[in-house]
Amino acid sequence: MKYIIGTFLLIYSLSCFAQYPFEKHPPIKYQTAKFNKIPGRKNNDNIWTAKYQNYRVELLEIRLEDSTNVVLYFKNKAILKLKEGVDINDIALYDTQLYIANIDNNGFPDFKIIIYNNGSGLAGSLEHKIFLFNHGKNRFQNISFMDFFANTERDFNGDGKFEIIGQSYLSYQNHAYWVFDLYNYKKGKLVNVGKRFNYPILTRFLASKESYSITHNMSRKQMKQFSHAFPRDYKQGKLLVK
Repeated sequence: MKYIIGTFLLIYSLSCFAQYPFEKHPPIKYQTAKFNKIPGRKNNDNIWTAKYQNYRVELLEIRLEDSTNVVLYFKNKAILKLKEGVDINDIALYDTQLYIANIDNNGFPDFKIIIYNNGSGLAGSLEHKIFLFNHGKNRFQNISFMDFFANTERDFNGDGKFEIIGQSYLSYQNHAYWVFDLYNYKKGKLVNVGKRFNYPILTRFLASKESYSITHNMSRKQMKQFSHAFPRDYKQGKLLVK
């Protein structure tokens, strides 16, 4: 638990004081709903639930028979069941919230969930991110991936569609870097839009001091070879059509 709290404080401090280049762009403004634990009959079958208007999201510590461990409800009717590759427990859900905003500017509220990775070392900073994109009429599509830290989505070009910032780790020529990619949600999947904004960018990963500046160890053209078409462990579900 101490490690999780330490990781949370690190993320919080980065979000408050960091000066990455992308932080000059307007951040998305989320509403939030905290996940609350509903105790089960046993210690390991608890349900975590968060509500927004007529919607409810449940995170299940014990998977259902079909391996479902995330369920989205509308007016108490299950409209989306997910089989996410993440352990749901007290530690992983430390201070977890449901984030609500219109990420893709289509007029409908989307949902975002961040579940902390229960690991050690650098892997302990990985987060399992789940996006539920709303297409209206209770049609949702799920997209999930693993990522480092909690970078807030930002609008790089003022079109109302927020770019999702991906952050990965790179070891290259005896140096360690953070690699930042940019993605938009388009036609049912994440699309890398980094070229439009001269991304990816790389910053030095230093154990003793965080570096927020773009590295001078290579050119922006050289950085492009480290771009990722999709974030780590990327998965997208089918868009349900009524």
